[in-house]
Amino acid sequence: MANTTTVFLVYIVYGGIITLFSINGTKLLIRDKSSRLAQIIATFFYTSAIGLTGTLIYRTLEFIGSTNIYIIGHKFAVFMNCFTLIFLLIFNLIILKGNAIINDKKKGILIAIWAVISSPIFYLPKVYLGYRNDDKSIVPQYDLPVTIYGLCLIGIWYVIIIIITIQNFKKFTDSASRKKYIMFNIALFMLCLILAGNYIQNYLHQDTFRNIFTYMGVIIFPAGLMLYRAVRKEKTESITETKNDKQ
Repeated sequence: MANTTTVFLVYIVYGGIITLFSINGTKLLIRDKSSRLAQIIATFFYTSAIGLTGTLIYRTLEFIGSTNIYIIGHKFAVFMNCFTLIFLLIFNLIILKGNAIINDKKKGILIAIWAVISSPIFYLPKVYLGYRNDDKSIVPQYDLPVTIYGLCLIGIWYVIIIIITIQNFKKFTDSASRKKYIMFNIALFMLCLILAGNYIQNYLHQDTFRNIFTYMGVIIFPAGLMLYRAVRKEKTESITETKNDKQ
């Protein structure tokens, strides 16, 4: 039987994030459909929403006792959460190098490589089911290799993001664009924190930490809004309107 924390996480937090990300992606495509950078972030929003929808489905199946599907669904959701990071990396690469260099072919190659790098969650053996001590509801548990893999994947991604960000920051000459790019990168840090925390909580398997981390998940809401506000087209220049984006 799921406790209040589980219901809050599954149906309020995740459901709200799916709605927010779907709306953000659609609004970006409507308002700034000519910008490839806006298209990239919209794709991030949509793929993230798909991953979280998978989470809603498998957590619902928990309530009816489908444990095998629970594990498969959990692995799919974790894969999607890691896979979506490639679109944020491509976004930064386009700002750095431009559309002429980071063309559709290279974007496809990067996406395929990252999909392969993110896929070990499907065949690493020690992703199994445990039970909370407080209410005996089902929760995923990771062994150390799975946890190290996930933290290394997220850590490498974030280090690359930082390196590119330092170079990109020099490209913005006006304060408005710089502020938006800073806001964009704060959002990336918040997402990184949540993804890394997910691996840690499933390794520690401690109910109090799980509860604390569950409620911390609400920071994805401001992170999603910050990503959208940084990229959306306004009367003032957005960070999608760099010289490289127009190449």
